Amino acid sequence: MTEPIKDRPLLPAGRKRKTLNLSDEQVELLARIGLSNRKIAVLAGCGDKACARHFAAVLARGRAIGDRQIAGKLYEIAMGGNVPALLLLAKNRLGYADQPEQISQGNTGMVSVVENGNSPKNPPALPGPAAV
Repeated sequence: MTEPIKDRPLLPAGRKRKTLNLSDEQVELLARIGLSNRKIAVLAGCGDKACARHFAAVLARGRAIGDRQIAGKLYEIAMGGNVPALLLLAKNRLGYADQPEQISQGNTGMVSVVENGNSPKNPPALPGPAAV
């Protein structure tokens, strides 16, 4: 005869539940500063899947708070006139993208794409032999 599900033990007989080494607050802080689930699991003393299951809400909240803090700081720096920060915000929030420069080659209809000042006719310099 089978026991009702609610009365069954959660773990097989003889197997003890692991004690986790981290509290919810500690896990949230680690997720907030950007540690991976795997590293948090190692610190907590459990496997990746068990950690993701047990701390799912805490991990999500920590990552969301960290993302909010980074976005807020980036916005603050960008609005202070930092051009690289402004460009990064424009690319990420407004969908801007770097466009490679295109050079038309006469009336052949051929177009070369130039990135970082290097084109097919102007390849990047290769390092020379080491000085002896």
